[in-house]
Amino acid sequence: MALKKLTEAQKLRIANMKQGEVTQTMSTSNNSITNASIVSREEVIPKVENVLEDVIEDTKYQSMQKNIIPQNIFVTNISNKEGQARTNYDYSQDDESEDDFFQEEEANNDDIDGINSLQDLLVEITTRKAKIPEGEIKFLIKHISLERCVESRYGIANQVTVHYHLHKEINGEIKEFSLKQKYYVSNYPKSRFGKLYKALTGKETSNHINLRKLYGISGTAEITYYTADNDDVFENVDIESIRVIRKHA
Repeated sequence: MALKKLTEAQKLRIANMKQGEVTQTMSTSNNSITNASIVSREEVIPKVENVLEDVIEDTKYQSMQKNIIPQNIFVTNISNKEGQARTNYDYSQDDESEDDFFQEEEANNDDIDGINSLQDLLVEITTRKAKIPEGEIKFLIKHISLERCVESRYGIANQVTVHYHLHKEINGEIKEFSLKQKYYVSNYPKSRFGKLYKALTGKETSNHINLRKLYGISGTAEITYYTADNDDVFENVDIESIRVIRKHA
């Protein structure tokens, strides 16, 4: 037969019953108690005080353990829809204050490569100046490059880059320059490329264009300047001024 585990209340009831029996036995047997030991007040009080101190200290420790919160956890009490309090814990990486954080960030800003102060953050932007003098100049087409399927304002097109080797006598000395000009390949005669092709080869463009025919052509042309909206100045070969001296063999 399995034994039932006694609850605390049942244990207390049994203990009270036994104590009552002992009390009744003592009351009916007055003669049996002949040498009762009487404990003095001076002996009991110090023991009780020591027990109370232990209980108080233990209660304080348990209370502290329940309420203790690590320093790197920020606690926010809010209420849910039912009005019950709920505690949110926001964990941080460290327990630094905000002031320490921003002071460290400001100090790190001084470690940017090439920057030692706010003065070094100033950047001066200068406009582009022309490097080739205006006016008539001799040219030689030394290289031709083609880039296919380039986006333009008119859609996808092929773009050719003409590399001009330029030289001009300035103050009795021959100065040499290099200039690249880009043109969208087109068979339209009045396009920039159509005009260039006609000026260099003497022929109109067609549906089949051999760009090799432009290589090695030499002659003279006028250098003009073009000023952009930001005041940058660029050189440009004036197509209308091209005079061919030697064509491709």
